Amino acid sequence: MVSGIFLSCDKNNFGYRGQNMRHISPLKIEIFKRGLVQADVAQDAGISESRLSRILNGRVQPFDYEIKNLAHALGIPKEDIRV
Repeated sequence: MVSGIFLSCDKNNFGYRGQNMRHISPLKIEIFKRGLVQADVAQDAGISESRLSRILNGRVQPFDYEIKNLAHALGIPKEDIRV
């Protein structure tokens, strides 16, 4: 038997299949849609993996320089970074 967490997405929801739907940050969705790994995004943005995880899960608010670095790592304007 294979177990794991799979992301599901439709026009109204984005979340973990088989679990209660919960809010997922637009930044996390952008990373997922691009097929990127959080560790690579963190490294490209010059922040730790744990810091990026806390940002994506809404535990902390990113500093301005982190928003700028994340935007650069994803190749999007910093105004488009939403957490």
